[in-house]
Amino acid sequence: MKRLRQGIASAADNARTLTMQASELAVQGQMLTGLSAEELFDRAKQFNKEGKFKKACECIEAAIKLQPKISMALSAANLRLKLGDHHLAIEAYRGVIALKGQDPPVGPTERELEMAERKLVEAIELARQQELHVSALGRDAEPQSANWYAAQLDELSEDLFAESATLYAEHGVALQDGLKEMSRHLRANRILACGQVLRGVEKLVTKACLTPRDETEQEWLKNMRTMLNMILVSTTEVQIALRELDELGSGGWRPASEALGLRTQWRPDEDGSLWVRIDGELSGASLLHASAVAHEAELWPKWMPFCGAAEVLTHISPYERTTYVQFDLTPMMKRGALIHWSISDSLQERQSILLLGASLGDAAPVEVPASAEGIKLASFKCIKVLIHPLTKTSCRVRWVSHVDLKAGSLPQTLVSMVTNKVAGSLLSTLMREAQKATQSLADANAIYAGGAGSTPDVRRISSGAAPTADNVYLRRIQDDPSFYGPMAAIIDNYFEIFGEGGGSDDSPATRQ
Repeated sequence: MKRLRQGIASAADNARTLTMQASELAVQGQMLTGLSAEELFDRAKQFNKEGKFKKACECIEAAIKLQPKISMALSAANLRLKLGDHHLAIEAYRGVIALKGQDPPVGPTERELEMAERKLVEAIELARQQELHVSALGRDAEPQSANWYAAQLDELSEDLFAESATLYAEHGVALQDGLKEMSRHLRANRILACGQVLRGVEKLVTKACLTPRDETEQEWLKNMRTMLNMILVSTTEVQIALRELDELGSGGWRPASEALGLRTQWRPDEDGSLWVRIDGELSGASLLHASAVAHEAELWPKWMPFCGAAEVLTHISPYERTTYVQFDLTPMMKRGALIHWSISDSLQERQSILLLGASLGDAAPVEVPASAEGIKLASFKCIKVLIHPLTKTSCRVRWVSHVDLKAGSLPQTLVSMVTNKVAGSLLSTLMREAQKATQSLADANAIYAGGAGSTPDVRRISSGAAPTADNVYLRRIQDDPSFYGPMAAIIDNYFEIFGEGGGSDDSPATRQ
């Protein structure tokens, strides 16, 4: 009997299921002290029938402590599996399998062994599905803009022609063509397309390095490799983000809210930080107007839930910027964030636009606004948003963000606030704000045309052909052609190529 107790206890220890004494557990307000193993097991079965798996697990683990049995150890492991404690279940099943070869009741019966092996495979697969493979975005310093990289490539291309006759004769035409194409993609913020061209340019540079070169050519090749490696960081970041959003999976996410075609989910991280995910479809407003609501940071407090302050700190390029945003979650808990944002156009390659954001590191030359002094900064480890246009007034969205609010262990009330009231309503509130702009433009066009029912046409407003509509976002569109002009062209060109409702159904943004 002593051998039986030692064997079963060893299996349970490996499973970490015997970490609490029966006297420390409370079920339905009563302490478990004094209950027999049989009474505890009966209670566990009743709780299991009622779907109260956590209480059932507490009872059965206390019963194991009093009267170790392999059947109980398997029951406890099965309950851990139901609770989503996959790694604890894995260790429990392995603990039972480790007793293989010993005669029952010390070792498992054939039926118990078969169950342990079968459930172990299931637990390992569930644990794999629950793993989240979304990488953080490194923003230790403020990144260089895509336009800056394009200018460097243009300069290197000119130097190749002017300073290196031999190298130019051997590879110059192909190299210059590749560099010009990379530069063109970078200026259009087509980072994914740039990465595809970069591979060919990199091969040419590597091939050129294999031939003896004079000092000038060696210096040019060295500078070129350095620049290509710097650009490779950006292109790889976009490629990884697209793949991660494509392969996000459904395991491990907890429901937060579902409304207006958007499903919000969340999951805690081991370090106390929080993951938030939003999937769904937005419709009812011009995509250009929706981009204006998202782009105009100073207006975020007007519509963004709990946003107390926001401003643009640096304009890196029309498609890159750093912002300060502050969330007043409670009167006693305010959190700010310095976030770098960038947009990548992959409409032609993947029928999607990618928005990336992340908190800046301490080394970044950006300071918190004076009005935000004393506000603790949250850390947004990543914000990755994939936008797949469906029509000119609708799109499918997948959003994943990872934020550390620097609040230690988050109470459930705060988790609910962040996931439901902030994240859960963020995109739907954005779209409602955009709908106001779309309706305002329709009204202005109707007045201009002398009747109702006109199709909204932003060009008539921005060109001055129609009276400016009474909407702040439409005025911003008119006043900032450097961003909204190219953005409108990108949207129009996409639908000219793919048509409304077109594009690939296999786009990552279309998968749920």
